[in-house]
Amino acid sequence: MNKEHVKTVVLTLLVIISCILTYKSWSYTAEFETIDTTLSPSPMASQGEDVTFGDVIRAYQVVYATEQEEIGTVDKDVIAEIGKLFNEKEVQFLNHPESINQLKADALIEGSEMLLIDYYSEIPARTFFTMLKSDIDENFVDFQFDRVFLELHDNYVVFNFFNSERTMFIPYRIDVSKDEVIQIINRNSDKFTDYSMVITNEATSNRLTAIYGPKSPGKKTVHQFIPSTISVSAMNETLFTQSNIEQKQTKDITVYEADTEIATYTSSNYQYTFMNLKGSDVNELSPYRSIEKSFIFLNGHMGLTSRYTLLEYDSDDNLVVYRPLINNYIVFSDEIMSEIYVKIGKTTITEYSRPMIQLNANIPSDLSVTLEDIEKVRYQIVLHEDYELSKVSKIIIAYDLKHNTDQSELNVVEYTPSWYILYDGEWIKYDIGEEA
Repeated sequence: MNKEHVKTVVLTLLVIISCILTYKSWSYTAEFETIDTTLSPSPMASQGEDVTFGDVIRAYQVVYATEQEEIGTVDKDVIAEIGKLFNEKEVQFLNHPESINQLKADALIEGSEMLLIDYYSEIPARTFFTMLKSDIDENFVDFQFDRVFLELHDNYVVFNFFNSERTMFIPYRIDVSKDEVIQIINRNSDKFTDYSMVITNEATSNRLTAIYGPKSPGKKTVHQFIPSTISVSAMNETLFTQSNIEQKQTKDITVYEADTEIATYTSSNYQYTFMNLKGSDVNELSPYRSIEKSFIFLNGHMGLTSRYTLLEYDSDDNLVVYRPLINNYIVFSDEIMSEIYVKIGKTTITEYSRPMIQLNANIPSDLSVTLEDIEKVRYQIVLHEDYELSKVSKIIIAYDLKHNTDQSELNVVEYTPSWYILYDGEWIKYDIGEEA
């Protein structure tokens, strides 16, 4: 009887607890905090993204040419997929740099298929193979290049690296079959468009060395964004090693100064520049090590995002320059700071400059521009009295970043597609058609 009594008591308690819990769950009302959804700049110390070396060492296009057609793409996923074929493969050094005439005379350029990979400027071959995580043999010879001609064989590929003057090349071999490369091109055929070959001087006078670009790009969308700002104070805290920082204001320029360090911020174009006054400007590092050092510095405070790409290394000024990309196209601007540059000293970074805005809200827009055919671009350069076609070494599509002309409290910025040319070593916007 005692056992039965205990069971009854326990069951009764369980029923009571169940009823209480059921009541609470049905009568519970969640307490929500009010969220501010208004658009406003959000201060942050950086753009907050850790990237890999391969994220920022990018080609700007791949061109596949046969007797029947010339096609190309700027799609980063296709370019990355081709690169992955060669990841962690052994690189065999084949020969020392030699005259490119040896390749020009080869029957390969007359009719068979070829694959070209173009970069914005010269980079070291060691940087390229480091990006691919390749095994480099002991006889490896470094070489500065901005174009790769992939010589496709049944069981291996020869990487022929061209210098920017198109006078010298150096070959390296990786054991990847031709079929594997062609399969990627065929699988992504919808991402390739018709390309045209442009000859501007003797150096670009054949299929291997000519300039290539989209034949008829047509209508391109103008993108509008509301930018957010990066905190200058937080950036100062990251970079300054001294605490006694004095602040001075002159119009739209703010100066932050310590004993051996100085930073400036220009609010009109969002440019922040930091200088280490005690660092030596003498740089004894190789181009490969200089690029690597800049990347380590920027990634150390998350100063890059996967939108940025290496534009160039200027050995004369020891500058490594990165620029952002929008929809696979690089961004230039005369109004708003858009590049990141790092000046490499003997033992430290001596100067660092960057934009203090980043993209926030994308504003839907039906704005667009129609770009001329690349052949018309070439033709108008020939006719224009202020230009010499022989000084043009690259023709690309890029975005021109500007403040929106219909300014509002939202401070909208616009990215407008345009042709750009590398003219006498300097990137300039092609606007001859707009002047006409």
